[in-house]
Amino acid sequence: RRIATTCSNRISPPRRRAPDLAFSCRTASSASIKANFCSRARDEAPYLRWCFHRSLNERRLCSSAADSSLVKRGTVGEDTAMARNIDEGSADIAGAIIAAEAAPSDWHVYFELGCAYLNHEMFSEAVAPFERARELDDSQVGTHLNLSAALTNSGDGRAGEDAARAAIALDPASGAYFWLGNALRQQGQPEAAAAMFRKHLEMDPLDTMARCNLGLALGHAGHHQDALAEFQTVLLHQPHDWKALDGASIALRKLGDYEGAISMLRRACDVDDTDTEVWLALGFCLMRTERFTEALAAFEHLLAIDSHHVKGNYNQIATLINLGRASDAVEHAERVLGLGPQHSKVATLLEIARKSVSAQLGRLSDDGNWFWDGQMWRSAMSEDGEWRWDGREWQRP
Repeated sequence: RRIATTCSNRISPPRRRAPDLAFSCRTASSASIKANFCSRARDEAPYLRWCFHRSLNERRLCSSAADSSLVKRGTVGEDTAMARNIDEGSADIAGAIIAAEAAPSDWHVYFELGCAYLNHEMFSEAVAPFERARELDDSQVGTHLNLSAALTNSGDGRAGEDAARAAIALDPASGAYFWLGNALRQQGQPEAAAAMFRKHLEMDPLDTMARCNLGLALGHAGHHQDALAEFQTVLLHQPHDWKALDGASIALRKLGDYEGAISMLRRACDVDDTDTEVWLALGFCLMRTERFTEALAAFEHLLAIDSHHVKGNYNQIATLINLGRASDAVEHAERVLGLGPQHSKVATLLEIARKSVSAQLGRLSDDGNWFWDGQMWRSAMSEDGEWRWDGREWQRP
């Protein structure tokens, strides 16, 4: 009996990287926090100062020009900030909090604090500093853009839309249509989002990130062929773009082209072999094309990254059953059920696997010379040659 596998219900690539989500923190110049945040910052300041100075002693600060992890979207003010991309101790955040304490009425320091949080993808924490910066000076386009990014990626697309529209009102050419598209997509308005991404691409046709987001929006709207065309346009110039490869695989799966999706997913794995959702999708597509051994390898790779992955474990066990390895499936299912209630659906597979094991017990091989004892193939002839297994019981020849 063939067991159906489950694929991720993700409708966009899973990772929320800084280039995808935040207006370039290096091209603008300020940050801010609300009163309650200021109080917390004062309480934490001694420890944060210690982290900050320790990190400064351990690593040299590098200039913002050397920070390749952020995609610049335009110029909003001068690029005067030093890149504090020091992970240990979050020295950039510590330094920004200290600066905000020292100059509570300077919009610039609050902007920098918000940018420091965005650098670490701490979107909810970034909202208050940008809101404070906006209160102090609402004429700064960069503040509205970064606030839109922080709000949208914190789950408040409506407020993110308002911030993006405020930036457009100040400067239509600031890149804000990109962020407006993101905010609309977050609210479940893919058609409107696609229109904003297209408007942005009219001004910046080489923006591959915007083109990928356009592809995702088109896919969410059900225009999978058009979505695929956008991803292929990106891959034509940047064949190793992970987001385009993953997006193209989603479009191809929706179009029923599993072989094409497999090709894109393998390329995506070559770019980054640590993304569990890509391995899950690859295993699913291989199962759909009945390449069970390859599918099992994909699920095993996924579980090597995250041994508790719910769909990864479920699909591995289903694949073992489809490969006729019911005993292995029973063993894995019993172990997975012990990992927690989130794996409860595996119980159904365990029952199927146990029935399969029972059905296979004593089964003769095609040539009639071997029988299956539940774990291995054994000779159908007894050692003394006086008895032979007929598939149900031992008989004298």
